[in-house]
Amino acid sequence: EKMEETKTAGQDKMQFIIKKLQQLPLRVRKDILKVLTSLLGTLYVFVCYPLMIIARKMGKKHSWLIWVPVAQMVYYFHMAGKPLWWSLGLLIPVVNCLMLLALFLSILKALARPLWMIIFMIIPGVNIMVLWYLALTQKHETKYNEAFL
Repeated sequence: EKMEETKTAGQDKMQFIIKKLQQLPLRVRKDILKVLTSLLGTLYVFVCYPLMIIARKMGKKHSWLIWVPVAQMVYYFHMAGKPLWWSLGLLIPVVNCLMLLALFLSILKALARPLWMIIFMIIPGVNIMVLWYLALTQKHETKYNEAFL
């Protein structure tokens, strides 16, 4: 019963939002769509560009594939040095999140960066800053203590 109540409450909220949006003039709805599209496009660039730089730093060919949405996911496996069949894990809920973290751990190892940086990849917004940090900084020449990793 609680699940049904939750679904009903969620459906009611969604219907309320749709109704309010339909009351807005068409010009305003188009403006909202333009703003959202611009924001999402900017976010896409802010994620893809540092990933492309990281792929180049790793010596990977065809780093432009980062910009192609479906190919992007496959390219993550290439960057991490994992077999392509691992991509099946992306189809399983919860496993897909863990899979992305495992891929990023492999990328951190390849870049000779401390593995504790994975913690920052879990935090929304901060994860994009970590990508830029990895893209714009050079490897440290000193070896990290294996126990600290």
